[in-house]
Amino acid sequence: MICTVTLNTALDKTIVIDRLELGITNRVRESRLDPGGKGTDVSRVIVELGGDTKALGFVAGDSGHYLHQVLTHHYMVKTDFIWLENQQTRTNTIIVDLSNNCQTMLNEAGPIVDEKSLHLMAEKIKAYAKQAEYLVFAGSLPKGVPQDFYKQMILVAHEAGTRPVLDTDGEPLALGIEAAPFMIKPNMEEASRLLKRELSTRADVIAAVKELHAKGIQYVIISMGSEGSIATDGKQLFHVHPPKVEMKSPVGCGDSVIGGFLFALSSGQDFKAALELGTAAGAATATMEGTQLCRKEDVERLLPLVVTEELPM
Repeated sequence: MICTVTLNTALDKTIVIDRLELGITNRVRESRLDPGGKGTDVSRVIVELGGDTKALGFVAGDSGHYLHQVLTHHYMVKTDFIWLENQQTRTNTIIVDLSNNCQTMLNEAGPIVDEKSLHLMAEKIKAYAKQAEYLVFAGSLPKGVPQDFYKQMILVAHEAGTRPVLDTDGEPLALGIEAAPFMIKPNMEEASRLLKRELSTRADVIAAVKELHAKGIQYVIISMGSEGSIATDGKQLFHVHPPKVEMKSPVGCGDSVIGGFLFALSSGQDFKAALELGTAAGAATATMEGTQLCRKEDVERLLPLVVTEELPM
């Protein structure tokens, strides 16, 4: 089983308008509401591909009940959430401006996690670490959660013998890699912040994945948007080129890469094949409107179009 942890779950509301104009009333052409949060996205992709997963996280209020209902009844994702009292799960708003094909995101901070709820989450993670094959820690930290929480939970995962995966940014990422997670997948901007230097060329990214792998991280993948990703396991180094698709939304592409990658590994596929499936899943998500994620049939259609270039170590 692949277990995901999303401490700052969300609902993603996509609003499509003809042209965004400030200071006046804008008429909405269409809108949709989808489950959000990086870890829950990973679980959705794993279920879509036919894998076994469970989503952990904090939820709250009516928005949390809606999130839970859609995840479990529509997307068939098994969940084990902790409910926060007298608050609401956040709603992130994505405004799609058709006049320039631009997306503007408005992300709420989310609820505040009290000390008792945080302790319950830590105990829940310890329990799942004893039974999960992979434990994915993904997304931002809500208020009340210390910056080193992911680091502490990665250490718990190691002690239990499971493989921890970390997908976050800023200080939680910097502290988390001190515990040597099994896998990380930052994009170029996140990796630049982590390493405190600009990554602007392929050579920069190659040097970065090697440096991060040397910190004890088995699988390092740095995504470069439409240019694909550079990845290493310390034995092989690949530049994986995604198929050319009509980009409709970048939201969830990185989560889809992780979901596809881990599903492939859990199915017994090797590093190269896992990279290719993850890349196909990310490309399939890019073709979807708003915050919708990949469909299995699209992943299977795009998989043969992924080109993997092996680079010298």
